[in-house]
Amino acid sequence: MSRTVPKYFHCATFSDLAETITNHIYKALNHPQNHGCKRMENCRLHEPLAHYAMGAIDFKVEDTPTKDEWKKLKAKDRANAWDWATGCYGIKEVGQMFDDPSVFLLVGGYYGGAQLIPSPTIDMETKKDDLYDIVFSFLQDLLQYEDNPENRCNFIVKIDYEK
Repeated sequence: MSRTVPKYFHCATFSDLAETITNHIYKALNHPQNHGCKRMENCRLHEPLAHYAMGAIDFKVEDTPTKDEWKKLKAKDRANAWDWATGCYGIKEVGQMFDDPSVFLLVGGYYGGAQLIPSPTIDMETKKDDLYDIVFSFLQDLLQYEDNPENRCNFIVKIDYEK
């Protein structure tokens, strides 16, 4: 029986949020040892690993600590900071559309809201820089009702990893 273990990240800026989520997706979907890449930035998304490898990605936007406050927190306190923060968004992967294992998309929404936002379709030829652009745009759409999402700061990201 597998279980998930949450890991928490602080993102000081909107760009940091996009980069943290992009890095997680890229690492979850791309294992360079499986296809001979020596450096991550030269690798492409690896199709057999692409589906259901990401886990749950959630982030909160309100009542979050600053970067300096976050650095001073112990692991238990970071979990508490997550619990005390508000304004939670979730991102999930929707995979294997139309029986094509080479594409997937992300879908996200505000917990408590009724609207889901899809990302553009992502295929296995997507390079990391392109994935960042997709995630950045997706997050802008996801946070469209927040005040100036690109200028927001101090996000907490929680990613549930399979253990």
